[in-house]
Amino acid sequence: MSNNRSFPCYFCNQTIKNETQVGHAAVCSKVLIPCTFKCGAYIQRSNMPKHSLECVNNTNNLKRPVQKQANTVNTLDRNGIYTSTPKTQDEVNVRKRYSDHEASLAFKQLQNGSNDNSRRSLDEIKTSLYQHSLALQKINYTQTIISEWKKNIDLQISQIKSTFKPSTNNEYEKQFKAIQEKLLQVDHFKMDLNILKESVYKENTHFKKTEMDFARNIQDLSNVLKDNNNSMAHMWNDNINMLNKVNLDIDNTRLALDEQKAKTASLVFDLRAVNQIASEAAEKIEIQEREMTSLIQEVNQVKLDIEILEGLVSSYDSNSGCCKRLLWRITEVESKLARAKENDIVLRSPVFYTHQYGYKIRVLLYLNGLNKWKDRYALACLHVLKGEYDMLLPWPCSIEGTVTLRDLSNISQ
Repeated sequence: MSNNRSFPCYFCNQTIKNETQVGHAAVCSKVLIPCTFKCGAYIQRSNMPKHSLECVNNTNNLKRPVQKQANTVNTLDRNGIYTSTPKTQDEVNVRKRYSDHEASLAFKQLQNGSNDNSRRSLDEIKTSLYQHSLALQKINYTQTIISEWKKNIDLQISQIKSTFKPSTNNEYEKQFKAIQEKLLQVDHFKMDLNILKESVYKENTHFKKTEMDFARNIQDLSNVLKDNNNSMAHMWNDNINMLNKVNLDIDNTRLALDEQKAKTASLVFDLRAVNQIASEAAEKIEIQEREMTSLIQEVNQVKLDIEILEGLVSSYDSNSGCCKRLLWRITEVESKLARAKENDIVLRSPVFYTHQYGYKIRVLLYLNGLNKWKDRYALACLHVLKGEYDMLLPWPCSIEGTVTLRDLSNISQ
């Protein structure tokens, strides 16, 4: 595990950065250290000067009352029941709580599936085991100190028994009771240490079992990953072969598309040429159709004019010089009306004069109507022509006349 990794201190409960756990434990003010006078007590480093003044083994403090030392040691009540000071009991509870927290943290980390988290949790478990081994060493060292201290106390008791006189029996009994209480406290403290040692041993056993299970899980995970890698390799090879086939098909299709594109381009060029020729031909045909329509209309008009002229040839001599009156006979009205609807033909009457040396005029008859009267009414108009006597006549001209229509289909009427 990296030395620069931050970690929470077990003793001061602070987050430490850029420092190792062992290095911080050597300077932490909350670390429990053994008494320098070998009284068997573990005191926080910050409270060690105060304890040195109150320590029982400090020869400078022998004259102090025994009652003042009761705050730092264990006592027995009247019923002989052991009661530990809050500091020792809190230390045991803190260690148990810390061990439970480490176990739960290890289980949570084991549930993570990634390899990096697994390695990190394994390193933390190893570090925790190392810390517990240090705690066991401290416990063994404490037991050694306690045994030495007990020997010293036994020696002092024997010296006190040999030196004290019968006259000082009361004081001797008091000191002996105090020493017995201390011995009882030491015994209870040894019992607590044994309990703590058993709990640490159980935790070490549990961590070893957890480590073995974790190693087994890692092995199973590596086997599964190996199988997955093999299957993925087969799938990758199959996909590569399939992609090669698809690329070959795409290349063939691309060549075919290029050939088809060239053919399509030539066809498009030919179609454009044909389209241009067709458009030119259509324009020519349209022009010819318009010309043909105009010619047909002119031919029909000429035919009609010829028919009218042929019908009036016989009476032309008498009517051509007529004045003030025109007698115009129109035959085959229905056929002429149909032709007028198709070709917009106009019926023109023979030319006549309004009077002798008068205006030269003729009648124009639109059987199908004209402009807004088309397909509604027949329209008859007077057409003033250029005559021989126009220079003698007033202009603009004002001509009045009467038109009489007679149906020749029923002569009796």
